[in-house]
Amino acid sequence: MNKKMIIGGITIMILLGVIFLNQKVFTFGGGAGQTAKGCSVTVSSAIIGDDLSATILSASGLRAWAVIQLVRDSAGVATSTAFVSFDEGAVATTNSFALSTTTPSVEFGLNTNFPYTGAVTGITNGTASTTIKVIECRY
Repeated sequence: MNKKMIIGGITIMILLGVIFLNQKVFTFGGGAGQTAKGCSVTVSSAIIGDDLSATILSASGLRAWAVIQLVRDSAGVATSTAFVSFDEGAVATTNSFALSTTTPSVEFGLNTNFPYTGAVTGITNGTASTTIKVIECRY
């Protein structure tokens, strides 16, 4: 091969790389109104109690993003602090990540700053159960 063929091949590879990178396959971001192209959004609620840790969201390698939100009553108050665990296979405890009035939600998934795709468990510190909202976008 001569020099011109090598340089021409490298130039073509660079151009193809630039073209490929400019193709927007998905938009980065998450639950704050941003969605990933080609993913399916589901919204559900989960009730977690104070006695046993419960699975809020199962593991998925296809999770573009997810948001877990503490549900508040009509006065804007949450019934209990919810604790969520991002430790695959571990139960949530009151030492896990806390969802409270000061931190009412958490966002995670492949297209976020916290690329966790494992299972999420939850528990409360109150004497009763509490409801949390789960929004997830999977490819």
